Amino acid sequence: MTDNAKNIDSILSYSQILETGINRYEKLGLNFNPFPRSGTANLNSNDSYTANLIPVNNETLSKVSDYIKRALVPNIPNPDDKLITGVITGNYGMGKTQLMLYIKTLLSQAYTSKNPLINSTRPYVVYIDNPGVSISELIGSIIRNIGEENFKKFLWKNIILRIEKVDSYKDRLKRFDRGSSMSMFNDDRNIDPFHESNKVNYKMFIDAFISKINIIRDRKSFESEIKKIIIETLHLEFKDAVLAEYFYDIVSTDLGVNVTWEAFISGSGKHLEGKESEIIKIIFKIVKEQGSTHFFVLVDEFEDISQGRLPKSKLDNYLYNLRILVDDNREWCLLFAMVPDALRQIKKISPPLVQRITAITIELNKLSNEDAFSVISNYLNLAKSTTDGTVNPFTKKGIEYLNQREEVDGTPRTILQSCFGLIEDAADKAVSEIDEKFIEKYLLF
Repeated sequence: MTDNAKNIDSILSYSQILETGINRYEKLGLNFNPFPRSGTANLNSNDSYTANLIPVNNETLSKVSDYIKRALVPNIPNPDDKLITGVITGNYGMGKTQLMLYIKTLLSQAYTSKNPLINSTRPYVVYIDNPGVSISELIGSIIRNIGEENFKKFLWKNIILRIEKVDSYKDRLKRFDRGSSMSMFNDDRNIDPFHESNKVNYKMFIDAFISKINIIRDRKSFESEIKKIIIETLHLEFKDAVLAEYFYDIVSTDLGVNVTWEAFISGSGKHLEGKESEIIKIIFKIVKEQGSTHFFVLVDEFEDISQGRLPKSKLDNYLYNLRILVDDNREWCLLFAMVPDALRQIKKISPPLVQRITAITIELNKLSNEDAFSVISNYLNLAKSTTDGTVNPFTKKGIEYLNQREEVDGTPRTILQSCFGLIEDAADKAVSEIDEKFIEKYLLF
């Protein structure tokens, strides 16, 4: 190794780096390299990028359309029953995640539909890339997506409404007002804890009372009383003492790490086991209050639970609880992605569950040469100033050769990985065409 080859400049030369005002892909007719470096779907891609990556197989696209149509078209006999399920199957690298993200993007664009039955819908979509090892963990992932602040706002709104409507609650609080016995229920924001400005959150409401109490003993008495009242309202709302205690802890924590919230989103709150269905119903209410009309949960990598991650007893328990969860809740739409072996194994263990989650099954198979042309063209169009629908700078013969290589064998992930590397090689060599000979020379595995 020479002295010059001992530093980073021997790896990256200025001519190989995209400098300001210079496009190293210009000779290829591209503005940038559009292929994912790893070949895998980018979970952080914006919707405008993902929306262009349309499924190339007509049957796949038709099944996607069926799933979304069945989910969004109103259920006239029973509007509250919105349950529709589906499963995407395909071996590793077949594009399951990318298809899920495409469906997520389509749903987010429902308001742009020309169909008035569709553009009036506002789907709320949760994408989960890890099903966890228990139903509590799965629910925790959904809760994390909803967000702590949204949970707090929902809980606090219901608490304050109940306190305002029940005179006995007000009477229990009046004794802590050291001024007029009715002054705290006047309109003046400075003396009325129920003024709109004081009802924004738990802390402001409590501070409006505390500011009137100067004796430490009375403050402790008030804090004890208000906690009892809040837990009573939560118990009335959700008909469950354990949930009432948990929700009180969430709504009353404004600073630092909320241990109860962390237990919630991690699925480690052991006292919550068996209450997942009640929590899902609360999530439905929160989503509705945000203006959403439909609730979608897309669960990726579902094979994780059935491919040795869980012992049989825990797997049986997970699948049984999932079946109960599906049976108990009709207000959501579910879509799972997994490899075919996982679906077969789950069917052996729990045929009733498989029947429930496979209203629509989308099978992803190896790409034909025509499919490969379409996939590559879709990506290339992202990087072209003018969409031309071609596979330039690739030649069709080159793509056929690439797709039929033993190492590729029609696998989308491997094709995309290869295309990224070939574009980089072509830019380095300043060539304008990627044909069979170029691929044979530079393709590395």
